Amino acid sequence: MIPADEALEDLRFLRALIDRTRLRGADAAPYFVLWGGIWLVAALLTLPPFRLPPGPVWLSLVATGFVGSAVLGRRDQRRAGATPSRAPYLLKLWFWSLAMILVLAAAFIVLTHAAGRVTVASPAFWVVLIGVWYAIGGFFLGWPVLGLGLLLVAIGVASRLVGLPLALANAVAGLAGGVALLVTGGWLLRTRTRHG
Repeated sequence: MIPADEALEDLRFLRALIDRTRLRGADAAPYFVLWGGIWLVAALLTLPPFRLPPGPVWLSLVATGFVGSAVLGRRDQRRAGATPSRAPYLLKLWFWSLAMILVLAAAFIVLTHAAGRVTVASPAFWVVLIGVWYAIGGFFLGWPVLGLGLLLVAIGVASRLVGLPLALANAVAGLAGGVALLVTGGWLLRTRTRHG
């Protein structure tokens, strides 16, 4: 049996760890805002009155997002200055995230490919993956992110299973993904501002 004071100390440690993780997650707010804007613009450009072909629209905007992410990353490095490197931590985080995305992608493709409804090129595919990623991250970042993740999964799956025409289903999924990224970015910015 663990003594009560030791258990209480363990709970305090866990709470402090969750708070630090939430604040570190808030540093990603500009990236969420950038990619949310890209998703929204790409989805809107493929709808009437524009009806631009999705392939070139998404390719050009994703390239813009990579450049924007690199600029934001460079800015973050300059702001950090001579602080101790978080590179080992970030490298583990990115490898873990990539592995999780690849496993989820494989599972989603296997589950949906048989029905011929979703492909890797479908926004619904990415909305579901981001939704699962959000739901998992919500355990560390808070209930709003967890709820948003579950909502994204539901929207991504429903957009393809309801029987909407492909273009409309992709637009719904693309708009949902963009809005979710923007909402999360705004929430994280508010968290960062509130906690300094």
